[in-house]
Amino acid sequence: MKTIDYSAWRFWFDVLQLIGICIIGIYSWWISKERVTNKRFKEHHARLTALEGHIQNSPSPKQFKDLADKFELIHGDMREIKGQLTGINRAVDLMNEYLINNGGK
Repeated sequence: MKTIDYSAWRFWFDVLQLIGICIIGIYSWWISKERVTNKRFKEHHARLTALEGHIQNSPSPKQFKDLADKFELIHGDMREIKGQLTGINRAVDLMNEYLINNGGK
């Protein structure tokens, strides 16, 4: 009876195991890389979405012009009030000077 040489079979089985392990290793590396890449894209997507929302809620150039016009009006009113206060201050100074010079007579 002829004997079967199992060493050749074992060699090819080991080769198939090595190929299978290499395929599994490459597959797990690829999946891990995809997972990390997807996570980074999700983080960037969240940041971009937040920025887009902020940009959409920001005032338009027309609103900035309207706001600048309102500030200009307020600035003019403040100048007018400053002028009135300067006049009142001068009148109080004159009253004080009069009271100091002629108050006891």
